[in-house]
Amino acid sequence: MDHKSNKTRKRTLLPPLNKKSQTIDAGAGFILLGVILPMVFPQVLIFHAEWFRVLVFFIAYIILSAEVFLRAFSGLKKGSMFDEYIMISVISLAGFTLRFYPDIVIVMLLYRMGLYITVWDDPHRL
Repeated sequence: MDHKSNKTRKRTLLPPLNKKSQTIDAGAGFILLGVILPMVFPQVLIFHAEWFRVLVFFIAYIILSAEVFLRAFSGLKKGSMFDEYIMISVISLAGFTLRFYPDIVIVMLLYRMGLYITVWDDPHRL
Protein backbone atom coordinates (compact mmCIF):
# COMPACT_ATOMS: atom_id res chain seq x y z
CA MET A 1 0.00 0.00 0.00
CA ASP A 2 1.33 3.37 -0.96
CA HIS A 3 1.81 5.84 1.90
CA LYS A 4 0.98 8.76 -0.42
CA SER A 5 -2.58 7.54 -0.91
CA ASN A 6 -3.22 7.77 2.84
CA LYS A 7 -2.42 11.47 3.03
CA THR A 8 -5.33 13.61 3.96
CA ARG A 9 -6.50 16.05 1.38
CA LYS A 10 -6.65 19.69 2.22
CA ARG A 11 -10.35 20.44 2.58
CA THR A 12 -11.65 23.76 1.34
CA LEU A 13 -15.06 25.28 1.59
CA LEU A 14 -15.54 25.59 -2.17
CA PRO A 15 -14.49 23.17 -4.91
CA PRO A 16 -11.65 24.32 -7.18
CA LEU A 17 -12.48 26.05 -10.44
CA ASN A 18 -11.91 23.83 -13.45
CA LYS A 19 -13.45 23.03 -16.81
CA LYS A 20 -16.44 21.25 -15.25
CA SER A 21 -17.26 24.14 -12.96
CA GLN A 22 -16.95 26.58 -15.86
CA THR A 23 -19.39 24.45 -17.87
CA ILE A 24 -21.87 24.57 -15.01
CA ASP A 25 -21.37 28.34 -14.73
CA ALA A 26 -21.97 28.85 -18.46
CA GLY A 27 -25.13 26.74 -18.37
CA ALA A 28 -26.42 28.65 -15.34
CA GLY A 29 -25.65 31.91 -17.13
CA PHE A 30 -27.78 30.95 -20.12
CA ILE A 31 -30.60 29.89 -17.81
CA LEU A 32 -30.47 33.30 -16.17
CA LEU A 33 -30.51 34.95 -19.59
CA GLY A 34 -33.62 33.04 -20.57
CA VAL A 35 -35.46 33.75 -17.34
CA ILE A 36 -34.31 37.21 -16.27
CA LEU A 37 -33.99 39.11 -19.56
CA PRO A 38 -37.76 39.05 -20.27
CA MET A 39 -38.42 40.27 -16.72
CA VAL A 40 -35.82 43.05 -16.68
CA PHE A 41 -36.55 44.33 -20.19
CA PRO A 42 -40.29 43.80 -20.74
CA GLN A 43 -40.37 46.39 -23.51
CA VAL A 44 -37.92 44.45 -25.72
CA LEU A 45 -40.16 42.10 -27.68
CA ILE A 46 -37.38 39.79 -28.85
CA PHE A 47 -36.87 38.54 -25.29
CA HIS A 48 -40.50 37.41 -25.18
CA ALA A 49 -40.38 35.55 -28.49
CA GLU A 50 -40.74 31.78 -28.25
CA TRP A 51 -37.79 31.16 -30.58
CA PHE A 52 -35.55 33.25 -28.29
CA ARG A 53 -36.53 31.18 -25.24
CA VAL A 54 -36.02 27.93 -27.14
CA LEU A 55 -32.63 29.09 -28.43
CA VAL A 56 -31.33 30.23 -25.03
CA PHE A 57 -32.53 27.12 -23.21
CA PHE A 58 -31.27 24.85 -26.00
CA ILE A 59 -27.78 26.38 -25.73
CA ALA A 60 -27.85 25.91 -21.96
CA TYR A 61 -29.08 22.34 -22.43
CA ILE A 62 -26.28 21.48 -24.86
CA ILE A 63 -23.64 23.01 -22.59
CA LEU A 64 -24.90 21.16 -19.52
CA SER A 65 -25.75 17.81 -21.07
CA ALA A 66 -22.83 17.20 -23.45
CA GLU A 67 -20.73 15.31 -20.90
CA VAL A 68 -23.74 13.35 -19.65
CA PHE A 69 -24.58 12.26 -23.21
CA LEU A 70 -20.98 11.22 -23.87
CA ARG A 71 -20.99 9.08 -20.73
CA ALA A 72 -24.36 7.63 -21.70
CA PHE A 73 -23.09 6.65 -25.15
CA SER A 74 -19.96 5.09 -23.69
CA GLY A 75 -22.17 3.17 -21.24
CA LEU A 76 -24.30 1.92 -24.12
CA LYS A 77 -21.18 0.75 -25.95
CA LYS A 78 -20.18 -1.23 -22.86
CA GLY A 79 -23.63 -2.82 -22.69
CA SER A 80 -24.94 -0.95 -19.69
CA MET A 81 -28.59 -0.19 -20.42
CA PHE A 82 -29.81 1.36 -17.19
CA ASP A 83 -27.11 3.49 -15.67
CA GLU A 84 -27.79 6.99 -14.36
CA TYR A 85 -26.34 8.76 -17.40
CA ILE A 86 -28.61 6.94 -19.85
CA MET A 87 -31.66 7.49 -17.67
CA ILE A 88 -31.10 11.23 -17.18
CA SER A 89 -30.37 11.58 -20.93
CA VAL A 90 -33.61 9.87 -21.93
CA ILE A 91 -35.65 11.78 -19.38
CA SER A 92 -34.17 15.13 -20.34
CA LEU A 93 -34.62 14.52 -24.08
CA ALA A 94 -38.25 13.54 -23.49
CA GLY A 95 -38.88 16.66 -21.43
CA PHE A 96 -37.19 18.86 -23.99
CA THR A 97 -39.32 17.43 -26.81
CA LEU A 98 -42.41 18.04 -24.68
CA ARG A 99 -41.38 21.72 -24.48
CA PHE A 100 -40.54 21.87 -20.78
CA TYR A 101 -37.42 23.88 -21.61
CA PRO A 102 -36.69 25.72 -18.33
CA ASP A 103 -37.62 22.73 -16.19
CA ILE A 104 -35.38 20.27 -18.00
CA VAL A 105 -32.44 22.65 -18.19
CA ILE A 106 -32.67 23.32 -14.45
CA VAL A 107 -32.92 19.58 -13.75
CA MET A 108 -29.78 19.03 -15.83
CA LEU A 109 -28.04 21.92 -14.03
CA LEU A 110 -28.89 20.46 -10.62
CA TYR A 111 -27.79 17.00 -11.75
CA ARG A 112 -24.44 18.33 -12.99
CA MET A 113 -23.95 20.31 -9.77
CA GLY A 114 -24.65 17.16 -7.76
CA LEU A 115 -22.10 15.20 -9.79
CA TYR A 116 -19.55 17.96 -9.39
CA ILE A 117 -20.00 18.18 -5.63
CA THR A 118 -19.94 14.39 -5.25
CA VAL A 119 -16.72 14.06 -7.23
CA TRP A 120 -15.20 17.02 -5.39
CA ASP A 121 -16.06 15.40 -2.09
CA ASP A 122 -14.78 11.94 -3.17
CA PRO A 123 -12.46 12.15 -6.21
CA HIS A 124 -12.19 8.36 -6.47
CA ARG A 125 -15.92 7.96 -7.10
CA LEU A 126 -15.71 8.13 -10.91
